[in-house]
Amino acid sequence: DRVAAESPDAPETWAARLKALGYSHVVVQPTMLEVWQRSGWLNPVLAPDRWLRQFLETSKARVRTPDGSILVEL
Repeated sequence: DRVAAESPDAPETWAARLKALGYSHVVVQPTMLEVWQRSGWLNPVLAPDRWLRQFLETSKARVRTPDGSILVEL
């Protein structure tokens, strides 16, 4: 949330920023993001339609699970 808030219009930079903070991987669960969005709990910057495609295009998606989750290597 903090990384997204610091550069909301640049999701292509999020992986490098997270890696600099010590993270090696991220699990993205698009279904959960959509549920949180519909419920009003999700930071609007993290709405999947705003950043997900671009983030995945500039990161290394390693595993896609049957439930739609994505393991991303930073």
